[in-house]
Amino acid sequence: MKKKNLKKNNHGAVSIASVCAGVAVLIFLTACSPGCVLQNADSVREITIMSWNVENLFDGNDDGTEYREFDPGKGNWDTARYHTRLSAVGRVITEFSDPLPDIICLQEIEHRGVVEDLLKWNLKQYGFNYFAVTDDPESAIQIGIVSRMPITRVKVHSASGVSGYRLRPILEVEILLGGESVIVINNHWKSRIGGPDVTEPARIESARVVRKIISRIHAENPEILIVCAGDLNENADEYERTGELYPTALIPASISNEDTLGVTGLSSAAEGGVLYNPWLDDNETYAADGSYFFRNIWCTLDHIMVSGTAFDDVGWEFLSFRPMVHPELLSKSGTPVSWDIRSGEGYSDHLPLFLTLSHANTPGNRGRSPTP
Repeated sequence: MKKKNLKKNNHGAVSIASVCAGVAVLIFLTACSPGCVLQNADSVREITIMSWNVENLFDGNDDGTEYREFDPGKGNWDTARYHTRLSAVGRVITEFSDPLPDIICLQEIEHRGVVEDLLKWNLKQYGFNYFAVTDDPESAIQIGIVSRMPITRVKVHSASGVSGYRLRPILEVEILLGGESVIVINNHWKSRIGGPDVTEPARIESARVVRKIISRIHAENPEILIVCAGDLNENADEYERTGELYPTALIPASISNEDTLGVTGLSSAAEGGVLYNPWLDDNETYAADGSYFFRNIWCTLDHIMVSGTAFDDVGWEFLSFRPMVHPELLSKSGTPVSWDIRSGEGYSDHLPLFLTLSHANTPGNRGRSPTP
């Protein structure tokens, strides 16, 4: 981390700006408005984390960097449509979610101003007083994390470009939950446009960066819980879906190494650089077979994975995972209702995901024991 400074944002909140590898990330500590719902961090015993690709959430300003269809100077996009869209996103978070999430990992937001608006108009009254957003000038879309719990540290990581692809930054934050720190890593990996096999090396490079982050964190604190979330543009079982023809960014634990990100559906096998991925757990079934529907096939491109410390009966433990299947998010055929820029209706082509953690010391804690 090369630089840190304090400044005021447009809404008077104190922010901490950090720069690493040429990509800035901004942490905002906002004041609570009258009547807002605050979390008592010391008494919290369950935490819900939401991850959602909100599908191109751009504001109504002509910044010169947005996609053409969201450029007010070239298309039909404007501030009124932006406010409609912002309201729809806020409604999913505050009205459709049960319980209300405590931490939200967002993908495909234009910049920090969009998150500021989301807070101001939709989330502030619910106690979302902390957020971090990447500020990559080379990308039209950013990632961010919004939290009801204190964000105490932030790092942004850049992945090297592969075969001409510029890779998006990876956002790492430390969040204080009831006196204990948890690491949350938010991702948005290279898209599959051009072919999943052709673009796979770019996702492998991002996976390699995440693996290095995990290795560093484990070296610093082997007991800390790590949550890795985001739109990885990679199925949990990508290696099997390819017919095992080539290496993939998410690789089975049995063949993972120091340069790959291993995933498993067995909690007992989640250790080192291998993460537990609920999509792969044969003992679990979900209301939707994926988070994204493409060419009549459900895909598990969105993820919330955890390190093995989520199953050690100490501190924060894995409790549950699920995709959101609220009726308003689904079409009559049961697939995600994408945002329609013409009608101003819909939500996103990705379903939100939820992961709930429970503290091991909670009476009646239902945290799962390691899978045998």
